Amino acid sequence: MGRGRRPGRSRADGAGSGHRPLRAEPGEERLSCAPRPGPAATDPGRRHHLRGRSAIVTTSIHVRDLSGGTGLELRPGRVVIAGFTGRDHAAVEAHIDELRELGVPVPERTPTFYEVDPSLLTTADRIEVSGSFTSGEVEPVLIVHNGARYLTVGSDHTDRDVERSSIEASKRACPKAIGREVLPLASLATWDDLELSSWAGGAPGRYQEGRLAQLLPLESIVASLGEAVAGRPATAWSALLRARAIENQAFVIGCNAAGVNHGVELGGHSAIIDPWGEAVAEAGAEPTRLDAVIDPSAAADARADFPALRDRVWASPPSSIKVTEGAP
Repeated sequence: MGRGRRPGRSRADGAGSGHRPLRAEPGEERLSCAPRPGPAATDPGRRHHLRGRSAIVTTSIHVRDLSGGTGLELRPGRVVIAGFTGRDHAAVEAHIDELRELGVPVPERTPTFYEVDPSLLTTADRIEVSGSFTSGEVEPVLIVHNGARYLTVGSDHTDRDVERSSIEASKRACPKAIGREVLPLASLATWDDLELSSWAGGAPGRYQEGRLAQLLPLESIVASLGEAVAGRPATAWSALLRARAIENQAFVIGCNAAGVNHGVELGGHSAIIDPWGEAVAEAGAEPTRLDAVIDPSAAADARADFPALRDRVWASPPSSIKVTEGAP
């Protein structure tokens, strides 16, 4: 079992609020939240308590939807940890300055996202760690499954020794415990009204508590995630299409699957690129129809204006190669 943080030790992931964090043991974390009135919340005064209970898994995770009692089998394709998500920007900056003084590499932008191997996810009561100085705190976990969003709790357990040289490496060094019970996000009260609490072992009183209002709004975090993580494949895809068009001085039509397939968000961003690498038409991440009118003579004009293809070495029979003796 990982140890809690030593007194005075600063937390490096800043998971959220920028305030001094509290220790929490995986398996003793609870999220208490008041459900939003509606079909999934017939008793507005009812309180849900989510606990982590099950066994460690590497390929799939089974959870239960508390709103309907149904089981869900999750096969996570990507696991991303959001750090430095506090709403109080001044507090987050102060925390970053504190880390900088300790010699911890700090992020260039906030919030910051760290992608870890999905096999690190577990719903076990206990986790095994290799380091002697690890800790974690209870945090909200957003799960996207078949287009629906669910909320549970988890612990971003981190190796604090490794953290001194790399926050990203420290997050990949420990299992990530999450609750085995989830609630549809749509059935809950607003994000800011949700309360996050944890108890450490048998100690009296709450070890950690606070409202999610201390964190950035959920949609803001998701939007930043899209720019930082999902945006990278889209940027690479666009760059490759443009490169192929320019190097071949031809129109390139790149058709990419979009939407969600078996819980996996597809790339989208289909595009039609002209011989100069400019987009004639370009789609977004959502499924859509893309129409454009192109002029084939534009490719011939581009090759005439910039005859780079003449310098390309084409494959040819050996008999056609003339070697001049004494030539440099």
